[in-house]
Amino acid sequence: MNTGIKNYQDKIQSYLNDCYFDIGSTPTGNIPFILDEAHLAKMLTRIVVSAATVLTTTLSLKQYSKEMIKHYRKTKL
Repeated sequence: MNTGIKNYQDKIQSYLNDCYFDIGSTPTGNIPFILDEAHLAKMLTRIVVSAATVLTTTLSLKQYSKEMIKHYRKTKL
């Protein structure tokens, strides 16, 4: 049973090591700043996801405000 749990933990750890969608900050401190393809891909992914989130949130708020105005006008009449 213990070896099965260890096997799952190893699989999860290897998946997390291969995952490029981490939310950690850029390296600081004693580690020099290295700009390579993997780091650029992470930065580009964060920018695209953030832009998509802002866009969809803006559209949702716009639609919500239109529906609230319609509802307010109907109840007022």
